[in-house]
Amino acid sequence: MNNTSNLDEARPEMDDLLNDYFKNQMPKPWPAFKEPATTTQPKAETGAWSNVSARVVLAACVAALIFGYLTLGTFFPTTQAPSGVHDMQREIGHRDKPKNTTNQSDEPVPMVP
Repeated sequence: MNNTSNLDEARPEMDDLLNDYFKNQMPKPWPAFKEPATTTQPKAETGAWSNVSARVVLAACVAALIFGYLTLGTFFPTTQAPSGVHDMQREIGHRDKPKNTTNQSDEPVPMVP
């Protein structure tokens, strides 16, 4: 038996029920907008040293970042180990010359008439 047809028939009733419930939970006269009271905060006095100290701290962070990068780089090798791809490229299409094992001497090969 197909249960999806029963669910489809029950959905409009459930939708109506939920719609009515949530509409009843909403306030009937919607409250009017009340503009929030504005408050002014006194400006913090900034001295000349606060601007300079922020720049010094930023420069120290950048220097520490560069120093850490260079220090960490010394722990790793500068050259990469061969991955095997380059060795493969040399072998593709390469044929070793066959060694002449039958005639080891410097004598000329006899010709058959």
